[in-house]
Amino acid sequence: MPVVFGRLRVIPHLKEFLTRYPDVTIDLMMNDANADLVEEGIDLAIRSGEVTDAALIARKIGLTRRVVVAAPSYLRGKTLPTRPSDLAAHDCITFTGVAAAVHWRFEGPGPDGAVSVEVKGPVRTRNSEGIREAVLSGLGIGYAPIWHLTDEIETGRLVVLLDGYEPKPEPIHAVYPSRRFVPQKTRAMIDFLEQRFAMDPKLSPHPVRKAIAPGKGTPRKN
Repeated sequence: MPVVFGRLRVIPHLKEFLTRYPDVTIDLMMNDANADLVEEGIDLAIRSGEVTDAALIARKIGLTRRVVVAAPSYLRGKTLPTRPSDLAAHDCITFTGVAAAVHWRFEGPGPDGAVSVEVKGPVRTRNSEGIREAVLSGLGIGYAPIWHLTDEIETGRLVVLLDGYEPKPEPIHAVYPSRRFVPQKTRAMIDFLEQRFAMDPKLSPHPVRKAIAPGKGTPRKN
């Protein structure tokens, strides 16, 4: 599973799982790159997005929603972006290693529907933790999954931008190799995570509580 997802959304539940199933042991691999489940003998993976590999079975257990966010320190004195195209005038923190990472997609109002914009900035990183810290440090605007954040939006450490535009949500899947018999331990973990994710507002379609940049130097809108 991805590093940040494992740290924030899975590991906190493992004690409960192991209490319920004391004979199960967990070998947890956290990596932002997809592993080869068959070649590496992995029972289960957690992935965001569509799964197209015919050798794998995918079961939806949650939802990834993204927001465009920035720290007040970055936005101070700047004009707030109100449309996706406005991002061209801003520094954006991008994820390297994925061609689509510099093209941010949005579902917008009106007849235009989906919009894709190319973004750029002085900071790129292959690590999702790096993106989070770069945005919090005021280095630019980020395109982040809600589950990537804790209370940064609610406390005003990050400001949600582009009201009315939101990236298209992606399913979160439990993914396992296609086989006739799925081990009971794998089914138990999938069922457990599905139940816990259903109780997590950061993994469901609930609206985001937004914050505005506080104090002197609040950004200006067009």
